[in-house]
Amino acid sequence: MEENQAYFVTWATYNTRISEERYEAGMRLGEGIYLDDKKRVIIWKFLIEKINCKNYFIEALNVLSDHCHAVLWCRDEAELKCIIHDLKGYSSHHYSRQLKLSVAEGGRQNKLWAKSFSSTLLENEKRFNYTVEYVRNNHLKHGLPAIEYR
Repeated sequence: MEENQAYFVTWATYNTRISEERYEAGMRLGEGIYLDDKKRVIIWKFLIEKINCKNYFIEALNVLSDHCHAVLWCRDEAELKCIIHDLKGYSSHHYSRQLKLSVAEGGRQNKLWAKSFSSTLLENEKRFNYTVEYVRNNHLKHGLPAIEYR
């Protein structure tokens, strides 16, 4: 049985980031999804709900206006991909339902998150500790309040 490994993961909201290669190829961003503080809390609650339901081991999580950071434990990159897909799908679906967004009403149903995510394996304790603190405090870098869940 494989031992769990720690990963630093980042995923962006829909249409808010573009790779340098795509930019150089002429691709530009359209209207993106940016979360105000109220929507950040809504998303955070849905992510925590799914994390608890599936017993995912998340060391740190921060929802920002145009992206999320997490430090989580899993066996390998295949499992990581499944977890992130699960978290993004669940939060997108329930976010759309709660805000009553629909395509017919000009909403962005199923378009909360960009398709991809980035991940880095945290190979040692020093890097792990630094990254956990970075994620927990990242809202400060962006001038955002902490999310306090009650």
